[in-house]
Amino acid sequence: MEQLTPTLIEQQLNDLKAIGAPVSQGTITAHKPGEQGANRLVLERWLPTWIRNSYINHRLFEKANSTEYLMASAKGLPAVIVGIGPSLDSDIEKLINYQKNCVIISTDAALRPLTVKNIKPHIVVTVDASQKQYTLFTGVDTQDIVLVAPTTTDPATLLAWQGPILLFNMAHPGLEFADIVLPSAFPQLRSICVHGTVGNTATLLAYQMGCKQIIAVGMDLCYGKRNDAWQYRCHDYFWHASVSPEGDPQYRWLQKECKELYDNDLRVRDAYDVELKDKKFMVDAELELYRKSLFELVGSFTNVPFTNCSIDGILGAAGFYTQKFEDALAEHCSRQPYPGESVALHLPKILQRRDKND
Repeated sequence: MEQLTPTLIEQQLNDLKAIGAPVSQGTITAHKPGEQGANRLVLERWLPTWIRNSYINHRLFEKANSTEYLMASAKGLPAVIVGIGPSLDSDIEKLINYQKNCVIISTDAALRPLTVKNIKPHIVVTVDASQKQYTLFTGVDTQDIVLVAPTTTDPATLLAWQGPILLFNMAHPGLEFADIVLPSAFPQLRSICVHGTVGNTATLLAYQMGCKQIIAVGMDLCYGKRNDAWQYRCHDYFWHASVSPEGDPQYRWLQKECKELYDNDLRVRDAYDVELKDKKFMVDAELELYRKSLFELVGSFTNVPFTNCSIDGILGAAGFYTQKFEDALAEHCSRQPYPGESVALHLPKILQRRDKND
């Protein structure tokens, strides 16, 4: 694999500029006819970055393995989708005794909170194209975890991952870049619609893997109260390096918000009150879009129950079953899978051996 260096990045970006492609933030019409609101703003903001990242990733990961390997790999097993909503703080430890009995699919930002509690997901999903996204993995041993990411991911994020990587092309009907360019550049990869956010993408992945039950924790898609203040997400942790009195390096996890990626103060400025299930909560335009996308996504599933363990069950809607997280785990994740029952539990080692053979 070609080493990603500042010089190489500059050279590739210059090549990209030479063919007239946008490579920095800017305004560009990237939406379908009639597309409005938050979705249009997201597309206009991120399309130049998606093009830049995919161009570089084509050089670095031209022979990438596809998420096709995951299809029906966990047939019949329950899946736990782990988001970073504020309810995760109180629910996360309840997963410890069940982690061998289900497929754990974590969003990228939930990886550190899981790690701190000695919970190891089988799969981590990322969809954000931010240049700082790789910092979510700092201090985490990812060698035996599969990363699922779109080809629009920032190259630094992919290079920071130690374990197997499965890539997919982002599907977005009506967007020329997704409809034509990506399938041409990465013809071996499966196309997947991200449905607005990483948690929704993880939910779709669990369905495609053949999981018989999907349990979502930390998928609140609203703000929660913590110490009389509204919070967008659960506690975050950072791998902190220091020096002992003897002069030896020592490391520990510290609770600290990453302002560069998730600035709660900025998020809450755009939030507003809504009434959900006769209770008042705070949301913002993006979270409302994500919630609508999740409703539509789960509504398209066939014979796969979806349980949302959100704050006070606020995501309860047609096709959703609301349950306390501990009750959902006890009901669906009490039985340990038989050896070989699911490929998903063995997939990291399988893919690592494949990479070595390649």
